[in-house]
Amino acid sequence: MKKTMFRILVIAAIISINIGCDQSTKYLAKKHLPRAMTIQVIDNIFILQYAENRGGFLSMFSSLPKTLRLIFLSIIPLLSLILMTYYIIASRELSSIFIFALSCIIGGGLSNIADRIINEHVIDFMNIGIGVVRSGIFNFADLSIMAGTVMIIWTVIKEKKSPAGSGLPS
Repeated sequence: MKKTMFRILVIAAIISINIGCDQSTKYLAKKHLPRAMTIQVIDNIFILQYAENRGGFLSMFSSLPKTLRLIFLSIIPLLSLILMTYYIIASRELSSIFIFALSCIIGGGLSNIADRIINEHVIDFMNIGIGVVRSGIFNFADLSIMAGTVMIIWTVIKEKKSPAGSGLPS
């Protein structure tokens, strides 16, 4: 019981830290970034640019009617994140890195969903690239989701090469 409680507290802490970092950086972006201006942080490689995204990744689904956007960008992802949270709490076979990665994905996802439900948009403000090759504009939650995804992919690839087995679910 103590192990389960500790596990839940660690997962909740990681999720909360991700949400807190995302929400605080979005607040700062909304408060301090001029709306029609690009701020070069590292030459033209890393720039800050305020944007309100009504869609998902790269503004996908932004042209859908409000009800469909709510279903596809908030309700379905929220249900998935709830199931994922249950999975990482209940599953005893997951490695620490896998739990950390999934917790980052959950935290980032919950933060963006909260924005979509409360504000009907997500604040994005970071952009990276060289020359004309640029990323879309993103936020800290997106970084959390991507970092968690990369950790999972890296762990799965690494464990498949290991003859000892993975400790990951099959």
